[in-house]
Amino acid sequence: ALGRLRSLFGDALFVRTPRGMHPTPFAQSIAEPVRRALGLIEATLTQAGEFVPALSDRTFRVHMSDIGEMVFLPPLLERLQRDAPNVKLETRPVDEAELPEALASGEVDLAIGFLPGLRAPVRGEHVFTDPYVCLTRADHPAAGARFTRRQFLETSHALVSSSGSGHRVIEEAMLAAGMHRRIALRVPHFTVVPMILERTDLVVTIPSRVARMFEGLGRFRSMPAPVAIPRALVKVHWHD
Repeated sequence: ALGRLRSLFGDALFVRTPRGMHPTPFAQSIAEPVRRALGLIEATLTQAGEFVPALSDRTFRVHMSDIGEMVFLPPLLERLQRDAPNVKLETRPVDEAELPEALASGEVDLAIGFLPGLRAPVRGEHVFTDPYVCLTRADHPAAGARFTRRQFLETSHALVSSSGSGHRVIEEAMLAAGMHRRIALRVPHFTVVPMILERTDLVVTIPSRVARMFEGLGRFRSMPAPVAIPRALVKVHWHD
């Protein structure tokens, strides 16, 4: 190694003396700059595994459905603005069947939502659980303290069939209970639901957090579903 350095710099760098090896004047002149450079490299390598939100300018790509955007994006962006102002977000809805590969390849960094189909090596951290409720316009004929089984079956429903979420458990619960509701409308997104409910007698079964957001507008009412539906287990997912 010393031979390669001597060839590189054109200087002996270290010479033998009665008191041992001593640096040449040239070696002494570069010692401090080299020491600072090595210190910078060491610090960089030591901190490479640490994430410092305030200093990061990374772009994170996150899978979430349109309903997830409604629930998660406002508080998430508020927190980022305060703690990681240079971090950028992209939301990328991906079909649930394609999510493991998208996470493994880095196409998306995280997936947030009710995604029961994801398995190892995809990991998940629990965020919250959410019961399902039935939502109608506030002056719907069936709106009341409770929604009976008979009313549920006699009413026409809107079904949100999102490919990137696990809300199909609603249909599975209906089949298990021997109930066949009348589906008058199928849509792929939740965001259109409020405008539809305002102008029709349709009912939609959705997570309670989203229902509360709509109720906050003052034009809707939610009621417990008349059939037992497993709660939506919302997690944040990432690949090993």
